[in-house]
Parts: sequence; C-alpha cells; structure tokens
Amino acid sequence: MITQAFIKNPKYQKSLDIITSKNKLNLELSQSYSDFKSDILKRRPGLFFIEADCLNLLEAIHLINDVRAIFGLISTIIILGDNVSRIKLVDYLASGADQFFSFPFDEALIEDFLSKRTNSEYCQAFKYRNIPSRTADISLTINLQAIEINTKGVVFKSSFLIKNGTRMDFKLSDVIAELKFDVVLKVVSTDLVDDNLFIIRTHFTEISDDKLNQIFSALRKN
Repeated sequence: MITQAFIKNPKYQKSLDIITSKNKLNLELSQSYSDFKSDILKRRPGLFFIEADCLNLLEAIHLINDVRAIFGLISTIIILGDNVSRIKLVDYLASGADQFFSFPFDEALIEDFLSKRTNSEYCQAFKYRNIPSRTADISLTINLQAIEINTKGVVFKSSFLIKNGTRMDFKLSDVIAELKFDVVLKVVSTDLVDDNLFIIRTHFTEISDDKLNQIFSALRKN
C-alpha cells in the first residue's frame, strides 16, 4: 500500500520506518505542510501518518479534512504525537482521523491495526474498501439523547463520539409531537464535556422551506 507521512521528529521517523518496513508498506515522507498536500495528489496514497506535535490544531484538522475530501472513506488516517490532550484527540477523531498513537509507539499495537487496515478481508467502521466514494449509505445504531432543537438543527448528548460530516435521520415527533416528519441531520461539531460525555451539534440538511416553517412555528409555541 502506498503510504504518505508528514513527520518532523527523527524518533518518530525511525520507529515508523521499522514498522512500515515489516508490513511491506511503501512509505514516503513529506518535508513540509505544503509538500504533504502536493505529495498526496501525486502519489494517491491509501494510508496517511500525520504528526500532531509539529502542527497547530487547526492545521492538523485542515490536513485531515483535505484527505477525507479527496480520498473519501477508503483512506486511513493515523495521527502520531507525544503530548496530545483528550480534547484535541476528540477534535482529530471527530474531523475524520481513524486512530491515534502516542510515542513511544507500541509496535505490536500499530502492527495489529495496520494488518487489519491493509488486508482486504477486513472491514472496519467508517472504512469500506469496496466503496469508491461517499455515495454508498451505511446504517449505524447508537444511543443519543436530544437535548435541544433550534432553528439550525438538533443538539444531542451521548457517550459516543460521532465524526463531523456524519448524516443521520431523526424523527422530530420524538421531541415535539406535532412535527410528524423525519429530517436529515449533519454533524457539525462535537465537544467533550467530561471523560465520558460528548455534546454533538447537528444542522438540518436537505430540508424543504415548508418543513423549516413548521419547525419555526413549533419552536415559537414551545
């Protein structure tokens, strides 16, 4: 598998060279932020390593978003770092990263993860090798508690992390009885409020003006 990495720490590079060599991955390093963005277009990799320590949070999220926008769900994005807070980790995963590994790397753990991601007989959540783009629908069931409906969308509370951009169907009558229709929601942000709880904000998408007017009317009444 073609593999691209943006890593500046020599310790990370040495360890990653050993791991990718064992797994017969064709690894190439980008020397800068801009090089990484151009290199991935030239090489079309399927596996990406990004060092969080050499980027600010916004830069890292932009890289993750770029990879997801260009290569879709079939790509695997791994974040590497030393001192990453839980809040930042949530931001990386919610933006589309698949995994995070801290240094010093647990080689056995990384090799196990890579073996699952680089063999076609495996199929993980958010990554289906036979799906060429985002156009194929999948269905997942998780526990969410709606805590607010507003003019933009619905806010949920959950112990599950949901990635930004995820779409979901929601029955409004579960919260406001008079709204007897379903809506499509898109996750726009996820915030960690304590060790086991996330606040997930969504926006309405693919919704008609008539349904929006019904929602506005119901909100004024309630």
